[in-house]
Amino acid sequence: CGPGQYAKLLMSHGFSVELLDASKQMLEKARALLQEDVAPPEPRTLADLANQRLYEAHYFDLIFACAIMVHVPRAEVPGVLKSMYRILRPGGALFVNFKIGDHTLLGVGMENENDERYFEYYRDHSVPWIMLEESGFAIHELTLRWNRKTMYRDPKRIHWANFYCTKQTTDS
Repeated sequence: CGPGQYAKLLMSHGFSVELLDASKQMLEKARALLQEDVAPPEPRTLADLANQRLYEAHYFDLIFACAIMVHVPRAEVPGVLKSMYRILRPGGALFVNFKIGDHTLLGVGMENENDERYFEYYRDHSVPWIMLEESGFAIHELTLRWNRKTMYRDPKRIHWANFYCTKQTTDS
């Protein structure tokens, strides 16, 4: 969920949202922005997506995974995508993006200098495209975008591959 700006937008359009972030600080920021209790009460991580007791199959209409996959090591991405596929209803929508660049790095976290965060970049959009298709998603649109600032408004050139997908309706 990050700091909650997208959750707030989705809620303003009538969606019921669940917040998921590996960072307790981001979850707290999102809750403060939304000024209300939102599910789940405890922070959930990407590993929780695979927990069938937490998320039944076909549970969500939309998964909005913005700036999440940049923190997932490439070897773990297929498992995360398969979990997203399982919990999305047939015909449900997935927005997911991947950072484009020629390196991978370990960086200092925003809230704590001892909190190192992993950043996975892809040379281009082809590998994420293949991983999405192999997970069963139909890709309807790909946009390549440049952000000129970080979420904290610091100047930076950030290149993203944004995928707009649906879960195949033939899944049961």
